[in-house]
Amino acid sequence: MCILFLKGDCDALKTFLNWAAAKQRIIQNPLEYYTPDKQDPERKGVLTPEQFITLLSSTISKNSIIGRSTGEDRALLYALAGCSGLRKKNFFC
Repeated sequence: MCILFLKGDCDALKTFLNWAAAKQRIIQNPLEYYTPDKQDPERKGVLTPEQFITLLSSTISKNSIIGRSTGEDRALLYALAGCSGLRKKNFFC
């Protein structure tokens, strides 16, 4: 059941069910013995320097227009994000 939830949501649900069981609102917490799977410690979504350079060069060389931004515009944003650590939501409020 908790597979569909984020870890914080699963913890909150378990806490709520523990409370309900303690107050005798339910007979037993159905998640009492549930432990979520350990997440892979490898960082996901992080590009190697070679992948990052390939992303920038292919974005510039293809120069396709997506929405209203050209490949050069996107490459500039990718470079700024990659070098600063900022995320998309930090660029476009």
